[in-house]
Amino acid sequence: MRSYDAEVSSLKLEIKELTDKLEIVNAKCQSSEGKARILEQEKIHLEQRYQSEFRRFDEVQERCKIAEKEAKKATELADRARAEAATAQKERSEIQRLAMERLAQIERAERQIEKLERQRADMDDELHIIRLSERDALSKVSLLEARVEEREKE
Repeated sequence: MRSYDAEVSSLKLEIKELTDKLEIVNAKCQSSEGKARILEQEKIHLEQRYQSEFRRFDEVQERCKIAEKEAKKATELADRARAEAATAQKERSEIQRLAMERLAQIERAERQIEKLERQRADMDDELHIIRLSERDALSKVSLLEARVEEREKE
């Protein structure tokens, strides 16, 4: 009986130690479970709190995408406008070049007209001189004919 008592006593002591350890582990487990519940509540709270932030972030991202599309369209429009402006500038330069050529042609034609008018005036002067010379010559011929007739009569 004594050996059983000693064995039971040692087992009781072991059971007491295991019970103490179990209580410590249970206390730690309850403490950890409490911390886990607190952390879960904090997680839920933070998810709820940041849910609106996530929604705002999604909205901002969507607005950014829309803005990027609009910027791309605006860039394309600006590129087209630049191309059209360059084409218009080229056309304008060509028109100016043609206008300058035509102006040069007009100026050459005006100089040619002035030259022809001077030549005409010179020719008119020469014709006038020739007519005067012709009249003088005719007068002299008439005089000479009259003298010849007078001589013949004499």
